[in-house]
Amino acid sequence: MSIARQLFDVVVAGVLAFVILLVGSVLAPELAQTLAIIVACGFYFSRYPWGSQDGSAINDRIDDLYDSYLPF
Repeated sequence: MSIARQLFDVVVAGVLAFVILLVGSVLAPELAQTLAIIVACGFYFSRYPWGSQDGSAINDRIDDLYDSYLPF
């Protein structure tokens, strides 16, 4: 994985956390920040699991999507 793709995954995780935070602040204001962090971390660490370098089928599909739309 290139550093540019990892940075893009961090941006995607941040946007995902922001959306969860906005929606969660209306539905469950006490849990919104915690849910946003859990979902963003879950996304990022599912893409780059500790101790494992083999990708799953979902990660391969995400990489194929990146290849078709991103220049890096």
